[in-house]
Amino acid sequence: MTNIFGKSTAVITATLCIVLAGCNLDSLVKSDNRSEKILPPTSADVSPNMDFNKISSVAVFPLFPGSGVIGPGLQNYEDPKYAESVVQALSAELNAKQSQWKIRSPRDVLDTINKKSLGRGYKNLQADYNTSSGQLASFTAETQRFLKSLASEMKVDAFIFGNYQVASGTVTAKNAWGLVTKQNLTRSKVNVALYYAKSKSIWWRATSDIQGTGSDAVASNIAKSLASHVGKGTLRQL
Repeated sequence: MTNIFGKSTAVITATLCIVLAGCNLDSLVKSDNRSEKILPPTSADVSPNMDFNKISSVAVFPLFPGSGVIGPGLQNYEDPKYAESVVQALSAELNAKQSQWKIRSPRDVLDTINKKSLGRGYKNLQADYNTSSGQLASFTAETQRFLKSLASEMKVDAFIFGNYQVASGTVTAKNAWGLVTKQNLTRSKVNVALYYAKSKSIWWRATSDIQGTGSDAVASNIAKSLASHVGKGTLRQL
């Protein structure tokens, strides 16, 4: 009798824990062969000139801080460490998915800029990119000369550069059991462009806008989203 009562109590307690935590059984048991879902970019455009065969090496810039509000009820802020985690993850994903490319890291980019005293050109690129949202027509001649010089010094064919926004806050939502709970939410929007140095043209650009309950997961998902869709998108004259 005691054993039966003890087992019943354990079952009831476990059931209550699941209900109060807002879990469902599907989230507790994951199939080993379930493939990871990679979200597509929010938007992506590709030039008809895009040619993977002409690219053997790519340098990834640090992300510039962007501006604007990206979510109601969320507080925007600059976070250099978060931006660094995005580009580090993006570099790693590109290494894995674009094995024909030699990827030069953001650290390599900054080291070369400092060594060759190209800081003014770097600031001009940031200003031009933020002003034009990656539209090449708005890039100044000085920025184009900077990119040409940097490509020559680094011996790369192309660059990936862009900007980021990140915001966080507390939101209320209903869980699987209909209970209203509060969750900490992080949302980030990252814009990037692939610039082919030899023709001074943008061949691909994309935006990934993802939210989640942790900044590390959001950064990882954005990096995977962008790296998995390089060279893909709506055909446009960029």
